[in-house]
Amino acid sequence: MSAPVILGLMTFCFLFFGYLGVPVPFSLLAGVFIGALLAIALGDRSLGWGVAIGGALMLAGVVVHLTESHGHEHEHDAEEHENAHRHDDGHHDHPHNPMPQGAHSHTHHHAPTRHVHPHVPDAHHTHRH
Repeated sequence: MSAPVILGLMTFCFLFFGYLGVPVPFSLLAGVFIGALLAIALGDRSLGWGVAIGGALMLAGVVVHLTESHGHEHEHDAEEHENAHRHDDGHHDHPHNPMPQGAHSHTHHHAPTRHVHPHVPDAHHTHRH
C-alpha cells in the first residue's frame, strides 16, 4: 500500500472523529492507529522494529492522554452556550423548577468564576497554562 493511501486513511479517520466531537489529541491518535491497522490489513507487510517502536510510542501517548488530569486555580469567563450537563459537576449550578435528574441539555449562562479542582481539557477547561 502506498504512503499517500495510508496518509489519506489517517486523515479521513482524524476528520471523521473530529466531526463526531472527539478531542483533537484523541482524533489524531485514532487516525494514526486506525490508518496503520488498515494499511496492515490491506496488505502492507513492512512490519519491523521501527513500526514496533513507533506503535509503542503511540500507545504511550494514548496512555498519557487517557490519564491526564491536573488541578490548579483557573478562571472561567462568562459564557452562554448549550451543552449536555449535570448539576453535580461543579460548573452547572443554574436553577431549574423542578430540578432535573441526570444529564439534560439546554442553553444556559455561566458567570465568571475562579476555582481549583482536578480537570481534563473539555468544553469548560480550554484555558492556557
